[in-house]
Amino acid sequence: MILDGYVFLGRYDILTGVFLTSRQYNHTGMQIQTMTKYSRPVVNALKSPVVNALKLIGGKWKIAIIYNLRGEPVRFGELKRTLSPITQQMLTKQLRELERDLLIDRTVFEVIPPKVEYSLTEFGQSFMPVMESLCKWSTENQTLMQGISEREDSSPAIALDQATS
Repeated sequence: MILDGYVFLGRYDILTGVFLTSRQYNHTGMQIQTMTKYSRPVVNALKSPVVNALKLIGGKWKIAIIYNLRGEPVRFGELKRTLSPITQQMLTKQLRELERDLLIDRTVFEVIPPKVEYSLTEFGQSFMPVMESLCKWSTENQTLMQGISEREDSSPAIALDQATS
């Protein structure tokens, strides 16, 4: 059911006036009220170059992983140490996605203990000019970015004034 732009899946409880689903009962038996905002699918999303790029490199860790692989091949443990506090599970997931999307190569060496190295593919290397531009932009705006990250409950205009003064 769609009501005021929200999608409700499940049944309506007349007594409480709430839509309930089976997922809304946790192990304690308490009811949890949730609703999901309804949004129309984006038309021609695949034709947008930005959307296509973000499908490959979007996420909290992917750009950092690509940045750390810009030089020579890197072992898994080295990446994990460099990208601390990333979890092993998250790093594995992100590496698999990057490998699936042909941005990185995974090389397994048949030795004991097992040795795995990751490196950028030619396609991954083609992202380096974008990475250099991103690094340049970040360096040029470092003061502003520090002001933004240090502010707590101030408005963006106040953060901009503090960073530029």
